Amino acid sequence: MANIIGARVKRKEDHRLLTGAGAYTEDLQLPSMLWAHFIRSPHAHARIRNIDTSAALADPRVVTVVTGKDVHPRYHTYPVLSLPGIKSITASNLEGPPYYLAAVDKVRHVGEVVALVVAKDRYSARDAEELVKIEYDPLPSVVDPEEALKPEAPRVHDDRPNEVLAWRHSTDNVAQAFEEADVIIRERFVNQRIHGVPMEPRAALVHWDSKQPALTVWASTQTPHDLKEQMIEVLGLSEHNVRVVAPDVGGGFGPKAHGDPEYVLLAAASMQLNAPIKWVATRSEEFVGMSHARGKVSHLELAATKEGRVTAVRLNHIADLGAYPKGPEARLAMTSAMICVGAYGIPEADLDVHAVYTHRTPEAPYRGAGRPEGIFVIERGMDLLAKELDMDPAELRRRNYILPDAFPYTTAGGDIYDSGNYREALELALKMCDYPALRAEQTQLRSQRRYIGIGISSWVKTGGAGPAATDRGSSAYEWARVNVDRAGKVTVYTGSSPQGQGIETSFAQIAAQVLSVPIDDINVVHGDTGVIAHGMGTYASRNMAVGGPAVHNAAEKIRAKMLRIAGHRLDVSPEDVVLEDGVFRVPGATRPEFAFAEVARSAHRLDTRPADMEFGLDEDFFFQPKGLTYNSGTYVALVEVDIETGDVDLRKLFCVDDQGTVVNPIIVEGQVHGGATQGLGQALYEQIVYDEHGQLINGSLMDYAIPTAEMVPSFVTAFIETPSPVNPLGAKGMGEGPTVGTPPAVVNAVVDALAPFGVRHIEMPLTPERVHRAIESAGKPSPV
Repeated sequence: MANIIGARVKRKEDHRLLTGAGAYTEDLQLPSMLWAHFIRSPHAHARIRNIDTSAALADPRVVTVVTGKDVHPRYHTYPVLSLPGIKSITASNLEGPPYYLAAVDKVRHVGEVVALVVAKDRYSARDAEELVKIEYDPLPSVVDPEEALKPEAPRVHDDRPNEVLAWRHSTDNVAQAFEEADVIIRERFVNQRIHGVPMEPRAALVHWDSKQPALTVWASTQTPHDLKEQMIEVLGLSEHNVRVVAPDVGGGFGPKAHGDPEYVLLAAASMQLNAPIKWVATRSEEFVGMSHARGKVSHLELAATKEGRVTAVRLNHIADLGAYPKGPEARLAMTSAMICVGAYGIPEADLDVHAVYTHRTPEAPYRGAGRPEGIFVIERGMDLLAKELDMDPAELRRRNYILPDAFPYTTAGGDIYDSGNYREALELALKMCDYPALRAEQTQLRSQRRYIGIGISSWVKTGGAGPAATDRGSSAYEWARVNVDRAGKVTVYTGSSPQGQGIETSFAQIAAQVLSVPIDDINVVHGDTGVIAHGMGTYASRNMAVGGPAVHNAAEKIRAKMLRIAGHRLDVSPEDVVLEDGVFRVPGATRPEFAFAEVARSAHRLDTRPADMEFGLDEDFFFQPKGLTYNSGTYVALVEVDIETGDVDLRKLFCVDDQGTVVNPIIVEGQVHGGATQGLGQALYEQIVYDEHGQLINGSLMDYAIPTAEMVPSFVTAFIETPSPVNPLGAKGMGEGPTVGTPPAVVNAVVDALAPFGVRHIEMPLTPERVHRAIESAGKPSPV
């Protein structure tokens, strides 16, 4: 059988999804189904004086109204993550505050749930919000994370300071490196708040059946098992009483990865009414209710020699958590600082990290999960250093890369990089874009008052992480089960739960490679805790790096068992049998051959398998990674800036990625296109904007710009492969890398285009207004 790993196999799931045969949560219906609507706070910070539900309950269309005092203290508060096992944390505020399913005494951000209306139809539930009378006593709020650190700032939670953690990591000779430096670069960078905007908003259909008794939840979630555990913990149910199903999920990108109080509150209401309840969020509701991301202010210092060798980095990193510590966001403030040394062998680092509460929507991981912020500051810093030294930015990077023979490499930030060849990725990217020719064109066009810019970004991104990550690794796992039936058809069960990544195809490729069967004979099952015994879902670029090896190893157990059965029937040792092109045989012998299906049937009969072998072909595997994987790459952005309007035209993006072993190039190329599009969204268009009172200014797609097809450039992609040593596939995480590499490449390109004007830095997003203002404030262009 030809090697199917690395083959350009068309996605198995596409026909179903593209012809409208998919089943999203919105598509699901149950008899006697009710509809829910969440009433959310209009204030960033306020006391709740009174909630009067009488008028709503008098409406015959309304079934019930549930408030925070109805569910608490009857049920537990929503679980939030603390930070166990992390070294060098000096703040004492590590246990999260109570996160109520609906606010009880105070609201702490615009959009916090205050009550739940359940009605007979969708629109009646929404209309009933006008009948619920809520009296608020507004309080002072703080929305700026740097202001939130000040002692006089209003407290988000009365019983604790706004600072959640203060973490410091420093190597031994940072001060000496800065004292001896020929050049020191200093700059303040802001990674603005952005919103994930998945195509499908959050949605759930929840049904409590008291006769079973059983709770079934269909939800647009990345982590069905995690959501099941939250239901059990908050509602006090037993594991066998709860089933969570993630049907087709229309994008997640992180905001759907760590559950939501809304889902648990829906379950509590369903248990009260013994009826199915459905909720589908509106887009404007998601802008205030679904978590935001990024939200970090970074003060960077680089020390370097006059030859361009970076000797030390200092970083003061301030992360805005919003009102609650949702998911592992506080921890990601640390990991984003750790990776700020990037792809470079910088020997010394001093990292000072602070994570704070503000009166804004909680933040949670979003594609890249902290690493885009860390890579952005180092890649912008490298370009600032190159400008200071009058050195080509590509040459500066060459002089600082970690060398291929240095892996595994422990960085000054504390990461342990598994493998990589950063110089090779750079050289390939420069060749693809014809870098010398672009520089020549740039010089020529400047004489015509046209300004193009070339921006380089070399990046590294962790993959395969999980919620139990410690300082230097992860104790996360993934589970897979492989079953071969009597007819030789294969079913793969995986704890990974996709939201568009194509694992029904790529996991089938892995199993097909091991078992030497056609990919069409393999079915991949996921997303249902009633069928999938264990699973950690999808996030942190972990599907292929952790879920893929679990499938591979479970399939290897099946293969070994089938080789033993074939050896038994051929009266030879299993070591003498080979499986090729779906046939078991003894090479060079005249013995009979057995097709895959025949051996599968033998496993289900008493007389054709070894007497001491158990019935059937059904094996599972828990894969525990030995460490994190680190995918990497170099991107080159080509832009042209209209100096009259400030408009940025991203003409091309050249992308070289190293994700280790590539299982399916088509899927990986799609990941590059999607991730890079989201990255350029942050660079050029996207920003969550609050006023000083904590009111969201741009809470709809009329006001919040995301890239459309006409805004997306031509992508030129290529791959190198440095297989990871931490899993049997050699695969690394992939999905988030392009979102890490694109923003600094684009910003570097724009600043490079405006170098004749003396523009040094522009904060993201690089809107026409900001670009034009930077040109105006910098003065007249130079002759070249």
